[in-house]
Amino acid sequence: MKIVKLLMSGSIILIITMCKPPLEINQPVVNTVVKKTFTPLDTFFVNPGAGYYHWLWQEVAPVPSIDRYSRVKWSDLESTEGVYNFSQLESDAQAAKTDTDGPGILGIGIMSVFQDNGRSYPAYIDSKMTSWTSANKNCVVPDWNNAYFLDRVDSLLAALGRKFNNDPRIGYIDIRSYGNWGEWHMSGFESPPSPLQPITLESKKRIIDAYIKAFPNKQLLMMSDGTEGMTYAMGITGLKYPIGWRRDSWGNSGFQTLKTSAAWSVTADRWKTAPVVIEGYGGTGVTNTDCPGQVLDYHASAISNGNIGDWSTLSATAKTAMFQCAKVAGYHYVLRSFDCADSLIIGKTNLVKTVWSNIGVAPTYKSWNVVFRLYDVTTNNTIFESNSSLDLKTLLPTYSYLSKIDKPITVEDNLILPVNIAIGVYGLDLIVKDPTAYSWPMRLYIKDRKYNGAYSLGTIRVTNN
Repeated sequence: MKIVKLLMSGSIILIITMCKPPLEINQPVVNTVVKKTFTPLDTFFVNPGAGYYHWLWQEVAPVPSIDRYSRVKWSDLESTEGVYNFSQLESDAQAAKTDTDGPGILGIGIMSVFQDNGRSYPAYIDSKMTSWTSANKNCVVPDWNNAYFLDRVDSLLAALGRKFNNDPRIGYIDIRSYGNWGEWHMSGFESPPSPLQPITLESKKRIIDAYIKAFPNKQLLMMSDGTEGMTYAMGITGLKYPIGWRRDSWGNSGFQTLKTSAAWSVTADRWKTAPVVIEGYGGTGVTNTDCPGQVLDYHASAISNGNIGDWSTLSATAKTAMFQCAKVAGYHYVLRSFDCADSLIIGKTNLVKTVWSNIGVAPTYKSWNVVFRLYDVTTNNTIFESNSSLDLKTLLPTYSYLSKIDKPITVEDNLILPVNIAIGVYGLDLIVKDPTAYSWPMRLYIKDRKYNGAYSLGTIRVTNN
């Protein structure tokens, strides 16, 4: 406070003024606000882990995708005991990495039974196990509870883990190995001949545990058919990545039966922390117009671009439905606006605000860094970078496709510029980076993406006071 005395006509007048205290390093600088707004795009972009993926050998809908999915028979991976050939998976993983639209990820599923395809596990196992042939499904079925069979499942998964557990090209591993197509059901099969028995809960747990042991650094997906296995897998805690789930009856009315399962109580909210991946039912069982509703209802992240029928024969309504699925599946982040003071002061804490929406149906489950980048407008050299406090994995959908109402969130960040930055005018970008540098920068659902994957926030003055 400053007191000034003035003498006027013999009277003393006191004028009291308030002086601002000196600015501390931890006090945000707030000057004139500069704000930039962005308009969301009504389209779809390719990002890893969201939208359509190449399904086996198919890509039906004319929608870009970078991710792939490979499901193979166990017998194609192991010929004799301990002799493995992972060349097909390696080729598929490399195809995902080298996609022209950017590096994608590969999902993997392993089958022990595949109807109408004879024996799908290695024949050498039958020397120590009693198998049987299903007349209904025209294939050989193992004794699911046989100790040697389960030992060899363990060994196969351990070998796959040594190969792919730390491979950035691999996005997720299905927990399969039991049931027709590895889907954890034996629908339509006869009962096993005596003295063989259906798979026990103990054997189910052992298979699930083998996947967890082999892939501690990978996202696992539990097949949703089979209440006991699903309940057990969803109840496992303490993993690096919570187990997600997969269902292979997308587009069929049977998809909805999951909600009547006893496992649904432990599954309903899993999409908030782990992905939901789905696959078309196939054949005449697909009702394409039902597909968008199932993507919305179950918060699906990734959907198969195959097993959904012949594109040329689909009606215009069905094709529209398939395009709609691509526009909502997974995460779709929108930077709504950015604002900060009209200058940034070196050595001080500068407050910046961003407003975000997620107009998809799920978050990302991969770690990304939201980065503010200050750069020289002449040379484009980076002068300074700072990570936002925003964790996109926690940004759940903000938009309701039922009410058509969006509820964006505001994020406040403090930028502290080093004192060695020269005063002047600089460019400021926002870019969402993969900290492992495997994936290209994330595509946001706004215009004006730059060649380096960044989005311009404008130019800003850097001062020292």
